[in-house]
Amino acid sequence: MTHDPALWAGLFLAVTTALLLAPLYPAWKEWLRPQDSDALSLTPQAISAELLAVPHFRLTADMPMRPLIEATESIEALPGSHFVKLAAPRIDFGEMHSGFADAPPHTSEARHVDLHHLPHATAWGHGWRVEGDCRIPAAHRLKGPLVVTGALSVEPDCLIEGDIKAHGDIRLAPRTVVTGAVVGEKNMALDNHCRVQGPVVCENHLSLGNAVVLGQAQQATSVSAEHITTASGVRVHGSIWARTCGNVT
Repeated sequence: MTHDPALWAGLFLAVTTALLLAPLYPAWKEWLRPQDSDALSLTPQAISAELLAVPHFRLTADMPMRPLIEATESIEALPGSHFVKLAAPRIDFGEMHSGFADAPPHTSEARHVDLHHLPHATAWGHGWRVEGDCRIPAAHRLKGPLVVTGALSVEPDCLIEGDIKAHGDIRLAPRTVVTGAVVGEKNMALDNHCRVQGPVVCENHLSLGNAVVLGQAQQATSVSAEHITTASGVRVHGSIWARTCGNVT
């Protein structure tokens, strides 16, 4: 076999050139006859309605439950509707009565009662702790925070300045105002015209009566419970989350 150096050098050069130019062939072909000069068309993608930043949203009884509904201004949840989580500066449930206002009921005349006058109340940190059940008499003003190891019952027309927490059920009678948070490890019922300015956290069932207001227009809050039932005329500023299901009656 003849070993010609020039032949082998030429063969090596040809193979090397082919390997270098092969990747450039598609670009050269496109340059000679363009086939991709138009803009690439995109297939429209479905956009979830709850992700749209709509200013207002109206939730009706025939709508299926969605994991989250948000609005930049307001949400209206009509009677018979169901929800999981709603978020908006103003959330109205059911039929809002004419003349409805966020302002709390007049409580300036409520008498002030020190917490240590309550049975089984002891100083605890910056507030008070009550062993067992606790009942706040009607038309009293209390300065918290207050922790109750049992159930807590607040009678009508009370003003509680601070946070309250109970290991048992919590019931706020009509026209009760709480300036802080309300936290309950069992069921919670907020009767008609109650106002809570801070967060509301309930581990079980939360019931909201007519004309209850949670949060403030200038200070949003959060509400959460396993189950939530709201009457007509309830207003929430911020977010409300029923981990299992929320119903508007």
